[in-house]
Amino acid sequence: MKKKLLVLGQTPPPYHGQAVAIKNFIDGNFETLQIFHLKMDFSTDIDSVGKFKIKKIFKLFAIILKAYYLKFRYNIKNLYYPPAGGNLVPIIRDILLLIAIRPLFKTTIFHFHSGGLTKYYTNLSSSLKKLYKIAYQKPDMGILVTSHSDIDLDFLQCKKTSIIHNGVLVNTNTSRQTFSCKDIQILYVGSLRESKGILVLLDLCKNLLQEKIDFHFNFVGEFHDENFKQIVINKITEFNLINNITLHGLQVGEKKEQQYTNADIFCFPTFYEQENLPLAVIEAMSHSLPVVATNWRGIPDLIEDNINGFLVPVKDSNSYSEKISKLIKSKDLRFEFGIKGNQKFKEKFSIEQYRKSLEESLYRVSL
Repeated sequence: MKKKLLVLGQTPPPYHGQAVAIKNFIDGNFETLQIFHLKMDFSTDIDSVGKFKIKKIFKLFAIILKAYYLKFRYNIKNLYYPPAGGNLVPIIRDILLLIAIRPLFKTTIFHFHSGGLTKYYTNLSSSLKKLYKIAYQKPDMGILVTSHSDIDLDFLQCKKTSIIHNGVLVNTNTSRQTFSCKDIQILYVGSLRESKGILVLLDLCKNLLQEKIDFHFNFVGEFHDENFKQIVINKITEFNLINNITLHGLQVGEKKEQQYTNADIFCFPTFYEQENLPLAVIEAMSHSLPVVATNWRGIPDLIEDNINGFLVPVKDSNSYSEKISKLIKSKDLRFEFGIKGNQKFKEKFSIEQYRKSLEESLYRVSL
């Protein structure tokens, strides 16, 4: 008999790593698990993620009522929940939600797609700290996506722990086969916010332009807020990069796949507080792209320096310029890094491996 599991979590839209990872999970066909998904649709666009809005209070109570209904209607004993990252508003949401529904279930599994949760504890008031412990501590299992996560499972007193790497779907029809020689196409995919290293990339582009290197940089993703969008646009004008940069906005499905296919190099200069194991880097590996990324959180699990890409220090645009220039000048090196990255993807980060490992861990702890 299949074990029943209530999966309470966001799926796209909006499009961000945790939402996509949960979607990749619940879309699987499992022999041992019966999934009941209750969508946490607090946000409809990236700009509203992590921000307080009055309507979210009503959504919270609606979700609690739906959880009660599903629990008793289908006699579900197991709760799967992806906790918030290091941000006050979603942490308070989690506290209210988990205190209301955790007692209903025999088993609670936390899957930590976001970072920053346990570090944020010290920022809370004494009363919130007490509620935090009630909500988050002593889950039956805590699942990390990388051994480099900043989540302290000992502090959360997880009864069992597991590390399960993210996996992504790949369109094999668009896997990269050839590399361009002129007008090198550089790609970034993800939310457009300062802590994702967007300003670092603009400095990189300025350096490449000064070196008279032919390149075009494609940014794929939504701006987190309008103020930062204006800062980026002003920088593009100031650095005379209008002809070298395209802001494509959010792209999904075939349009996003085509961006990976057209690219020569993938850049990911993140120092985002809630970063863990970025799906965009895994997607780039699946498309045989050489990757230049920061040595941040779980990225070293994906990129081995000078093997399938380069790892550079946080906020170091000069190091980025050096590594990107090296890749631009060597088609052979781009090809070598891309092939090795694709091999590593197939060995460790496929969607099949992700679902299999997750099913095994969830079945082991569920009732």
